[in-house]
Amino acid sequence: MFYAVITGDVVASTSVEKSVNWKNILDKAMKAVEIHPDLTGSLRYEIFQGDGFQIELSKPEQALFLAVLIRAVFKAGTHITRISPFDVRLSISIGKVENRRKTIRESDGEAYRVSGRNLLHINDRHSRIVMETPWKSYNEEIEVALTLLEPIIRQWSATMAFYGLSYLLNSQRQEVLAEKLKISQSTLSQSLSRSNIYAATQLINRSVKEISRYIEVSHADTL
Repeated sequence: MFYAVITGDVVASTSVEKSVNWKNILDKAMKAVEIHPDLTGSLRYEIFQGDGFQIELSKPEQALFLAVLIRAVFKAGTHITRISPFDVRLSISIGKVENRRKTIRESDGEAYRVSGRNLLHINDRHSRIVMETPWKSYNEEIEVALTLLEPIIRQWSATMAFYGLSYLLNSQRQEVLAEKLKISQSTLSQSLSRSNIYAATQLINRSVKEISRYIEVSHADTL
């Protein structure tokens, strides 16, 4: 079975309020994203080393979707976490977890090791989200996709991130979502267009499709 492991930490964490309880912040972030049916019941997480964290996802095809949601939550700032907006670095690895234990801290495997290792070198890359999988051809594709995705996410204001997050988590039509957010449909539409959330969604959907395909082929090869 394949898992996705996401290892992350906060960008410039020394500039964030020193009184921040990172466990509470991550709890709020996970609570915000777990409502999506593609993620409900499929993830577990743990805080380590102050502002670092690790997430294990049993639906690896949803890894990029989850990573974008996490960055949107944190960039939305006070809309979700009640502290100023900030950004995170996320290293995704898809692979086997040969030694899966009761807690993440006790677990080990290829996916854990690769994810942690790549976070150490993430500043050498052109994106705050990196991904490595067992499939070389897909790794080449996703590196390009993440390079294109990065400027989209970096330019999100707190409001753009919040509206984009709401769009990603809800399947309602824009007029229904606007009513739920208590804003006009035109305001929502303009914000979503400025945030390029539709382009981000296309990259996410492509990632879901391709990883699902690679996993299916890998399983067939083992039969």
